[in-house]
Amino acid sequence: MNLHRTEHAFIELDVAARSHAGMKRDNNEDRVLVADLGRGQPAGAGFGGRLAVNDGALLLAVCDGIGGNVGGEIASGAAIAELYRGARERLPGRSLDAAAGALFDCVRHTSQHIEELARAQPALRGMGTTATVCTLAGDSLVVAHVGDCRAYLLRHGQLVRLTRDQTLMAFLLERGQLTSEQAASFEYAHVILQALGSAQGVEVELGTVPLARGDVLLLCSDGLYGCVADDSIASALSQRERCGPIADELLALGLAAGAPDNLSCVVARFGDGLPARSDPPVLERFV
Repeated sequence: MNLHRTEHAFIELDVAARSHAGMKRDNNEDRVLVADLGRGQPAGAGFGGRLAVNDGALLLAVCDGIGGNVGGEIASGAAIAELYRGARERLPGRSLDAAAGALFDCVRHTSQHIEELARAQPALRGMGTTATVCTLAGDSLVVAHVGDCRAYLLRHGQLVRLTRDQTLMAFLLERGQLTSEQAASFEYAHVILQALGSAQGVEVELGTVPLARGDVLLLCSDGLYGCVADDSIASALSQRERCGPIADELLALGLAAGAPDNLSCVVARFGDGLPARSDPPVLERFV
């Protein structure tokens, strides 16, 4: 990798994290994380506040567990804990090149950790979790992604999806083997092709995007975007300045739509320490 980097002392952001079991699930297999790695302050659902972070000192994540009630919760919880532990060791103070490589390594190591946990306990065989994880370096956002959680970025009212779903349906759509009309009723729409904890290894998608002052980042599980349309997401992200009320509104929209699955989000609005940009955000993919 040979990535552009702009020096900044600190980037300021307002951030909030929320999670809910939904209307039809008794348990919540989603987990969220907001961490200021420089100060060692991890937080989960319910967090809302302002941070000022330097290169590699921010970690944001949403994980959606799979593998049954017990296994899913354990996998997503273990992923959050291991991502945080690994990121504290590898990320703070890193340049963009180094931060991207370190985040990639953290996600791969976390997948191996979950696989080892499942191998040691027969009742947990087959457990895993999706994960969308971000950090900052220079004036750029670094995104590592496995599965079907998503990262979106709103700039000047335009919502751009940064991640690609690693699902069977997305795979068939990309190859023209499934039409958008067929996708609406596709029986295997939520079959996931990649998850942390896979015994066959994991394919981590990694990319970076230059940020602008005023950008709003959304990380969310499929339970949220699956029942809240993109235009409603964009409207919610645009309406308020503080991220706590935005995250609350997103959950309210999901619950009002029936929320058949767990729904979770991390919302961050970026402020001082970043340049002004008018061009649409584009994620440069590396893996």
